[in-house]
Amino acid sequence: MSILKIETELESILEDQICLQIPEESRTDIWKILQGYSYPAAKWMAYLNRLTLEYLILYFKQVYDCDIKLATPVKPDSIWEYLTGFALTIDGKRVIVIPDETDSDEFSIPYEWVDIPEWAGEYYLAVQIRPESGWLRVFGFTTHQQIKQKAEYDRVMRTYTLPQEQIIDDIEVLLTSLVIASNQKVTVPALTAISQAQENKYLATLKQPKLYSPRLDLSPEHWVTFVSDDELREKLWQMRMRSPLQDVIQQGVNFIANWFEKLKVHGADYTDPIFQTVDSMIDGVTEVFSQPTPNLASGFRSPETLTRPQQFLSMPGKITVPDLIAFIRSEQRIKAKVHSLQLLGDIAYQNQEAITFLSDLQSNPNENWQVRREAAVSLGRIDNRHPQAGLRRVKAIDFHYQAKTIGLLLEITIMPMPQDKVYVHFYLANPDQSALPSGLKFEAIDRHGNTIFVVQKDESDTYQKGFTADHGDYFLLKISLDDVNIQSEFEI
Repeated sequence: MSILKIETELESILEDQICLQIPEESRTDIWKILQGYSYPAAKWMAYLNRLTLEYLILYFKQVYDCDIKLATPVKPDSIWEYLTGFALTIDGKRVIVIPDETDSDEFSIPYEWVDIPEWAGEYYLAVQIRPESGWLRVFGFTTHQQIKQKAEYDRVMRTYTLPQEQIIDDIEVLLTSLVIASNQKVTVPALTAISQAQENKYLATLKQPKLYSPRLDLSPEHWVTFVSDDELREKLWQMRMRSPLQDVIQQGVNFIANWFEKLKVHGADYTDPIFQTVDSMIDGVTEVFSQPTPNLASGFRSPETLTRPQQFLSMPGKITVPDLIAFIRSEQRIKAKVHSLQLLGDIAYQNQEAITFLSDLQSNPNENWQVRREAAVSLGRIDNRHPQAGLRRVKAIDFHYQAKTIGLLLEITIMPMPQDKVYVHFYLANPDQSALPSGLKFEAIDRHGNTIFVVQKDESDTYQKGFTADHGDYFLLKISLDDVNIQSEFEI
């Protein structure tokens, strides 16, 4: 195990903070041994926690010669189906470890680790982990007493959050405190009992896996009682694993990728096109910002949404997340809101305020559909593992017809919907923004041969259509002009 004192990717790292290397082989091995989880985000959360667990124990044993071991609950795998974190005992003191892969220096702790009497610890260790880059760092710790007295409690997300100035960043202070300090845990109320009938009802309700943790689906009081019961928690985990409905959003992503791989042309030659990323489609846009953020969700944009609000473009380096959010909330023009949402996706990578705002906007049934779609895509760009994150892809197509080439841009956007559904939106346009060929037909057909939608106009700059699909739905997408057509099968 290597201990690093490096600046790479750790822009705000303090000189006395320690970063531990995680070799690629270890990352691969740990991923392979993970037990099953009912949705992709849970497996990833388990992966982050398992990496942290393995290397922290090794680190404390080798460097500090501590008596360290996994504490109860001794089977954290079932916990990671629902929330992050695990408990250790270090020299007899209970220490809760919370891994996080964001860049925030705030310390957010799920309320379960604070308010369940048997789960609460004396100390709480904040860990930042970047498995793709092969490192983790311990950036500070706090106490149960400090959390209860100083932390801000988010009643929506059910987390306690401490600002950076309330976090002690010197690990030596923790080790000293473990030896000489008295109990750092304050008394928390006993849990609310639930009846057998309620247990059965909750099992029936929560057993169907969704794209997110069920921890917010019950009242705070009943959820902590439910999840802290080892037998109930394990039983629910196994029930969710037996459900056939898993990885809904990932399958939605896969069917889009597979579509481009299986694209076929009937009656014409076809030039294999290339993907256009948002950065290549909008030359120079990110130069407006002082610190462009990465686009991990690989978002794409349609031709009608390539411009930006001029009031923001005239302010190089001064655009802030609160400014954009305030503008979007007050703006009534749909195009201006859409453009601002795209800009928010550019500058707000892993920003919690933006994530919360976009999540609320995406799920608002009273909001315009175009705004909701753009909110989902921007959310996917700044937090691509969020259960409401959308995905967009665009493909440039050279369609050969009667000895000439017709340029087309096909954009596909998917947006998670309630009850494990996915909204699929298609947008077809000419890359030079001229009208599409007269008579061009754009249609989707289900497995029974029924038409889901068909668009065919004499003169139109764009075709667009969307519909809500269920897991397992099949349809054929077809673009045709006279006897030449491009088609492919989809299965969600």
